[in-house]
Amino acid sequence: MTLNGTVNKCMILLFVCIFIANLTWSSDEITPSASVYIIFGAIDGLVLSFITVFKKNWSPITAPLKAVTQGGLLVVISSIYEIKHPGIVMNAVF
Repeated sequence: MTLNGTVNKCMILLFVCIFIANLTWSSDEITPSASVYIIFGAIDGLVLSFITVFKKNWSPITAPLKAVTQGGLLVVISSIYEIKHPGIVMNAVF
């Protein structure tokens, strides 16, 4: 484990999270099942974190899955804020 390897893996996971968030972003409407997505995303992220901590050799699989899950969770929460306060998400991004 080197500093360069850690930084590279963090950047790859960040780009995966941003890619998924960008792919699924729709600020026009929020479905009634948004609370299900929030609950699933939070629980799934927590379970994947515990699996990664206790089974370190599984991290090449669980880390990208967690990045995808957190990207989806980020989109749902951002969509809720965008509906309540139009323009706030783009201001936060910039």
